[in-house]
Amino acid sequence: MRRFFLISLFNLAYCVASPLHVGQFQVASPSPSALVSPDYIQVPFRIMPPPPSSSRKPLQGPLVMAYYPDWVGNEFPPEKIDFRRFDWIDFAFALPMSDFTLAFDDPDNAPALLRRLVSAAHAKGKQVKLSVGGWTGSQYFSNAVNCTNNRQTFANNILSLYHQYSLDGIDIDWEYPGRQGAGGNVVNPNDSNNFLLFLQLLRNKLPPNARISAAVLPTPFFGPDGNPMQDVSRFAQVLDWVTVMNYDVWGCNVFQSWPKRALVRRL
Repeated sequence: MRRFFLISLFNLAYCVASPLHVGQFQVASPSPSALVSPDYIQVPFRIMPPPPSSSRKPLQGPLVMAYYPDWVGNEFPPEKIDFRRFDWIDFAFALPMSDFTLAFDDPDNAPALLRRLVSAAHAKGKQVKLSVGGWTGSQYFSNAVNCTNNRQTFANNILSLYHQYSLDGIDIDWEYPGRQGAGGNVVNPNDSNNFLLFLQLLRNKLPPNARISAAVLPTPFFGPDGNPMQDVSRFAQVLDWVTVMNYDVWGCNVFQSWPKRALVRRL
């Protein structure tokens, strides 16, 4: 059975997520000293493992990953990374545009930097995902997934980058489906449902062993009623893992584990 992992989000740092079994669902255990905000422990929702897949190799954990933003290339080149410490590196960011193409934060230097990162990682037997979106790159996600034609165009453009840069997966960092983020983002009540349809399409387009992850809030995606969805099990069928943006609970300078009690529905 393929395991579905949740790993705390971090940037240019790393942590080892020790496994904790909750029924048939394996998650990363929090620090014993972690204090869980009451705003998040009372949100029940269901995540179930996806059905077995013969086309993809099962994940072996725990996983250690980090984000590599394109603006650190000069100070911290990819060749300087100690890949012994990581399983995955996510290159940040590719930005969705209004026509559903993708552009880099630094279009002059990022493409070459990503190629160097992939080359350095693969030489050490490690893997790279391209992170799409980010805090300032989520303006057009809603439009990109709101109908069949747009989803097809957007998924095809991501697939093109996947092959162009010899990637191992895609990370979707939409901040946030159904909710305003940085300001100026297009928001639609049906964002989360449309996001699921897009992920299902992207899953079918990418090669079988490509990994798909998402950066998410500690609460579930927001439904059409504006409240957190109570059943996100279908997302688990297309996402290999999610990275929980726990700095939305604690602040960006405090390292704490995600509030696991929000992730298990009380039966």
